[in-house]
Amino acid sequence: MKVYHYSVGRSGCTFISQLLVGVFGRDSVEAGHEPYLLESGQPVIVSVRDFRDVVLSYWRVQNDIPFKDIERGRKASLKDIEPQLTFVKHSIEQHLGPTVHNNDRSLLLRYEEFFPDKFDFIFAEFERFFDIKVGKKKRKELQQAYSFKRNKYKASKMQSFQQYDKEFIHGLHLHNGKVGGWQDLLQQDYHQALNEQLATELKDWGYSCSAD
Repeated sequence: MKVYHYSVGRSGCTFISQLLVGVFGRDSVEAGHEPYLLESGQPVIVSVRDFRDVVLSYWRVQNDIPFKDIERGRKASLKDIEPQLTFVKHSIEQHLGPTVHNNDRSLLLRYEEFFPDKFDFIFAEFERFFDIKVGKKKRKELQQAYSFKRNKYKASKMQSFQQYDKEFIHGLHLHNGKVGGWQDLLQQDYHQALNEQLATELKDWGYSCSAD
């Protein structure tokens, strides 16, 4: 069985792909950020995250912003995130929507429900969706290999997001992963504007578009 995994990106997708590969094997998993239009019955996993967090996460990694700069209080303006906002809105319309709506066997995994390290939730979703059993030994093995702390350590070996390992863990890949962390990375004056620009997408995909 071939398993497909789609994400806009910056949505815990590398983590979910690691677990899918761990359960099904590398040759059985295809993952990416392009839309999947599959034959009836073929399974596709879709990981999503609050699009505001996605935009600001992309801003951070695409600009290779060091963690120390974030810790010192560096924040983006609305102009700073224009490229990422345009990209994310396009991906939602052209890639995410078609992948979910045009396939008859899809599983939507929300970042907010599985971060951080909510392995039991993820494995339960895998078992239900694929009608399989993930044994205790396999669960323990994957939990040890792919925890947030472990993946962050792997990323620390590289200095730039342009660098990545065989599992596609990049340098600067993981900061703190905070749900709602976009509010810490975007200047306060622009919070409402970002909510307004993503209001339709947030509502369509089940996210609140409140100011904070």
